[in-house]
Amino acid sequence: MKLPAGPVTIYDGGTYAGDALIKFLPEEEKRLITYGEDLSVTGSFTEDISIRASSIKIDNGVLFFDKKHISDTIYTFRNAEKKSKKLIIEHPIDPQAVLVDMADYGEKTHNFYRFTVTLPPTTDFFTFTVKEKRTIYERHKLMDIPSRMISEYIEDKRFYPKTLIKALQKTLDLKKKIFDAEIDLKNLLENRKKLVDNQERIRKNLEAAGNQTQQGKEYLQRMIKEDAAIDDLDEKVASLEKSIEKEKREYEEYFNNMVIK
Repeated sequence: MKLPAGPVTIYDGGTYAGDALIKFLPEEEKRLITYGEDLSVTGSFTEDISIRASSIKIDNGVLFFDKKHISDTIYTFRNAEKKSKKLIIEHPIDPQAVLVDMADYGEKTHNFYRFTVTLPPTTDFFTFTVKEKRTIYERHKLMDIPSRMISEYIEDKRFYPKTLIKALQKTLDLKKKIFDAEIDLKNLLENRKKLVDNQERIRKNLEAAGNQTQQGKEYLQRMIKEDAAIDDLDEKVASLEKSIEKEKREYEEYFNNMVIK
C-alpha cells in the first residue's frame, strides 16, 4: 500500500520500540527506518587512500598520466551483548569508483551500498573493510605546466620512470634558461631607461647653461658618453632578444616533438 509522509510508531514483538519519520512510500517500495539506538553496539570508521600510477606517457608534448586511487574504508564495531547482532552497513556510493575484492553487496540504493554482516557476541572489535578503486585521468600540455608543478613531478619518484624524470628535468632547465634570460633583458631595459631619463635631465641643464660655458661643455661630454652607453645597451638588448626567441623556439620544438612511452 501507499503510505503518506509523516510520523510512525514502531513495535517489536508487540513492545514499543521507538518513533520515526518517513517520507512518502510508494507501493512495493522498501525503506530502512531509524527508530532507536542500540546502546550495546558502538562503531567508527577510518579511510586509507593509496595512489598508484597505471599509465604514464608523453606524446607530442602532452603528458598523459593515469592514476589509480585505492581507498580502504575500515568499519570497526564492538558488541557488548552476549548475543550476535545483524548489522547493515551503508557505504556511500562514489559514482567514479568501483568495488574491489568485495563480496556482493546485499542491496544498492541511489546513494548507498548495503552490506549485511553478523556482529558476533563478543567484547572484541569486529572490522569490515570496503575497498574501492577509481582512475583519475590527467592530461597536461607540458608547455603550460608551471615550473613548480614540474618540480613536484620530479621530486615524487614513486610514479615516474627515469626516462620521464630526465625529460621533465630538461624541460625545467630550458624554462629556467629562458626565465633567467628574460630577467637579464628586463635589467638591461631598466638600465637603458635610467640612462635615457638622465640624458633628458642633462639636456635641460645644457639648454639652461649654454653649450659654450664650461659647465655646458661638461654636460655635453656626459651626453656623448651616455649616448655611447645607450648604443651599447641597444646592441645587448637586440642580441638578448634574438637569443630568447631562439631558446623559445627550441623549447617549443622540444615539447612538440617529445614522445615518451
